[in-house]
Amino acid sequence: MQTLMSDPFTVGFWLSEGVQYTPAEAVAAFENDFLPAGATLVWADPNMDLAPLLQGQPPASFLGPDKLVVATLLSYGWGQDAAAEAIQFIIQQPDGTYRWDTMLYSGFGFGSLPADVEAVVIAGDEATLYSGPGTSYATVATVFGGLSYPVIGLSDDGAWWRLECYDDSNVRIPSCWVSADPVQ
Repeated sequence: MQTLMSDPFTVGFWLSEGVQYTPAEAVAAFENDFLPAGATLVWADPNMDLAPLLQGQPPASFLGPDKLVVATLLSYGWGQDAAAEAIQFIIQQPDGTYRWDTMLYSGFGFGSLPADVEAVVIAGDEATLYSGPGTSYATVATVFGGLSYPVIGLSDDGAWWRLECYDDSNVRIPSCWVSADPVQ
């Protein structure tokens, strides 16, 4: 992994600061802080448009004009609770080689803000879970009332909670949202 990293390697924290590591320090940080033992990362579709998750900003704009970003990849399953997300930035260097330059990390998921609520219980007979914060997004699941879900984020307008939820095969659903309005 170290041979694929830029030196220095940057870990940026969503809506916050970042740190730079040597590749060896970055690998140690991954092992100690970002990936629990036995972690399994899930990778999003490499063609996914990440700008909506980044408050409308094109991902390449995070690194500035001096770096040629050739790929950005979203992955899930980071952090000690496996609920964090990260965007990997691959750049082309002036000599034509490619390097993993930066990781943008969010402990509460991209496209959401930290939430003060720890969990929600589905109050009605059932609830529809969406792939984004609103009914215009695709349905990812319909769940029964009485079930509890950890809240990992909040939409910008505070009207939707981002949940940690899994499909029938116990695979994490990357983007799972429910209305914060108890009537809906």
